[in-house]
Amino acid sequence: MSIGVAGQTMLATNQMNRTPNLEEEFSEQYDQLVSLIGGDEMRGKAARLNEIYGACEAAWNRNLYRLRNTDVKYLLIAEAAPWSGGDLTQYFYETFDKDDNGKPIQWIRSLWKVFYPCPPPNDIEQSLRMLAQSQFLLVDSLPFALSYKSYRKNPEYRELVLSCSEYLRMKLQCDRINWSNDCKVALAFKLNGLAVIESFPEGITFPNGRNIVLGEANIAATGSGFLTNTSLKQVWEIDQNFG
Repeated sequence: MSIGVAGQTMLATNQMNRTPNLEEEFSEQYDQLVSLIGGDEMRGKAARLNEIYGACEAAWNRNLYRLRNTDVKYLLIAEAAPWSGGDLTQYFYETFDKDDNGKPIQWIRSLWKVFYPCPPPNDIEQSLRMLAQSQFLLVDSLPFALSYKSYRKNPEYRELVLSCSEYLRMKLQCDRINWSNDCKVALAFKLNGLAVIESFPEGITFPNGRNIVLGEANIAATGSGFLTNTSLKQVWEIDQNFG
């Protein structure tokens, strides 16, 4: 299943002079999403989904600038930006580790502890620069900012992740990203991670020619469903005494 030409152009250039239209850019995947969560719910969220996507793409571009002098070594593939119904877009590269109530997000704090023993600074830009300096990059596997908690066990969810594999591939192929020859890949969540593994049966090939075959050993989520700094270090082969 492929993303339309319009979607490929948008992703390749990352230049938008208008609010994105996800229904046009990812037409086949959008139809799958409607089938998964229901048409009535989608009609109420469509406009806001487009706004969130545009804000996330802009934030993603800003982070690529932070990485301009860095080779990415630690890649974390996650699910999607969370749904946010208000004016503020909740996204890792926009609001970092705070939820919409201003409370710390535990899995992001666990990620932080992989690299730094002290809590992140209150300044979001400083925190994101520090992660970039640590050769870290987060990439989502889905362009649709929703909560999928109630849908992950639905076979249509797996099909949606598989169908969006080209979206993820194009993110990883971005020519603004420099990849380390020793890049390590972690998958943030189990069911999403299993679908990503299935999406790339021959592995992920990076622009530097390195191919990484994914398996369940790449999944950093523990039995609780959340990743920890210990589980991330294990997947990324970082000494447990580091950080």
